[in-house]
Amino acid sequence: MKILILIGPFSEFSNQSYGGVEKFWFILGKQFKKSNNEVVFISKKTKKNQKNKLINGILFKQIKGYLAPQNIFLRLFLDFLYTIKALSALPKDADIIVTNTFWSPIIFPFFVKKNTKIYVDVARMPKGQMFLYKFADRLRVNTHAVKKNIIKEVSSSLAKKIKVIPPSIPFKPQLNITPKDKKKLIVYLGRIHEEKGIEIFIKALKEINLDNWKVRIIGPWKIRDGGSGKDYRNFLVNQLKGKPVFIEEPISSKNIFKLYRETSIFVYPSLAVNETFGLSVAEFMSYGAVPIVSNLDCFKDFIHHNINGVIFNHKKFNSSLLLLNSLKKLMNNNQLRLRLSKNALKINKTHSPDKIAKVFLSDFKLITK
Repeated sequence: MKILILIGPFSEFSNQSYGGVEKFWFILGKQFKKSNNEVVFISKKTKKNQKNKLINGILFKQIKGYLAPQNIFLRLFLDFLYTIKALSALPKDADIIVTNTFWSPIIFPFFVKKNTKIYVDVARMPKGQMFLYKFADRLRVNTHAVKKNIIKEVSSSLAKKIKVIPPSIPFKPQLNITPKDKKKLIVYLGRIHEEKGIEIFIKALKEINLDNWKVRIIGPWKIRDGGSGKDYRNFLVNQLKGKPVFIEEPISSKNIFKLYRETSIFVYPSLAVNETFGLSVAEFMSYGAVPIVSNLDCFKDFIHHNINGVIFNHKKFNSSLLLLNSLKKLMNNNQLRLRLSKNALKINKTHSPDKIAKVFLSDFKLITK
């Protein structure tokens, strides 16, 4: 089977990608190849004279992409231009085209062969556009929360094309993690953006004695990288005055696994109504970190309160107090923390790249038949 995976116009694509979508498809592409499929990626060119590369049997094609603008209409226009460019790079004999741009499920069906299947990767909450994808052969969603929202927008015939397949953790599962050996380390890792609930986290930290614990807040803050910009970063820095906590730059892929291994508690208090999975949460869980997350539906597919993580109600007026209590409970109760950590590690089986790749390949075969 020949599988083409189209990555969006605004994100860099490599084994060092920050974005969850990019990291996920990078590892899945390798799994598809291991199963003797032909795999082609089309993604944003990151260097001026970058050429197509064949790496471990996978063809990586690059076309001109763009920096992500804030204006939604400009984003859509640039996405359209990128999709048109991608047409010229499409292999004519692809069996499956996995699309990650707004326009490709609308445009591609008119330019590909009838037996080529359009497989739309819906990795974000829909915003009224899903009815446009009536020519798609599959709408793959990563959580039941996304499925529920799409059903509100589309006809019953298109709703039948929806399939929930969760992301995998984007690396080989770890089998030698010992939760009791972890450091007293609490981490937030993600975009430094207003919608991620970092202010709630900082407000809770102000009420905690951190003498025996270390806290790290890590992630891209620049607008072009999905953050809220320098002013917001400086605002958070001012809020942290008096605490031994800093806003750190994104961590390299070389050092991230050390961070996974050391972290005891991973805090991800997202307020984003468009949050669809939270891959970073799964990544830390795969190394035994106990997640504390907000009460968004997307997390409920894989996090179960007081079983493999903690969920607090971010919609309450005292949300920072609820987060504070969740933190204290895990920090002060070693037995509870170790039990939840051991259960969190089970995600290495339920969301392994090998298992999730097999689910995708089975679905590819189903729709190509």
